[in-house]
Amino acid sequence: MTPQAPQAPQNLVSIIVSYVPPYNIKGSRVKLSFPLKGKSRFIPYDHEFDSCEAMAVDYLSKAGAMPLARTCLAKGNDVALLFPFTCFDALSLAICKR
Repeated sequence: MTPQAPQAPQNLVSIIVSYVPPYNIKGSRVKLSFPLKGKSRFIPYDHEFDSCEAMAVDYLSKAGAMPLARTCLAKGNDVALLFPFTCFDALSLAICKR
């Protein structure tokens, strides 16, 4: 059996997922931050999901972007979802549209 050559690293795009607790006028929300474009989007928290990460994955997969990996961040309970760079346009539309 011939050894496989290592695959070249893929360019990745990250989305930071944060939980935003409720306050006087607004209920719980999930913040999706797109650091590469300096934009973010808040979506209402849906209690159908067991975590804000699962909710973000569902929201972004409907836009055509499936994450390759996830990593926990040092800041609180924030999570970074990593997507292939080919999803850049889908992520831009999902987060930056108004």
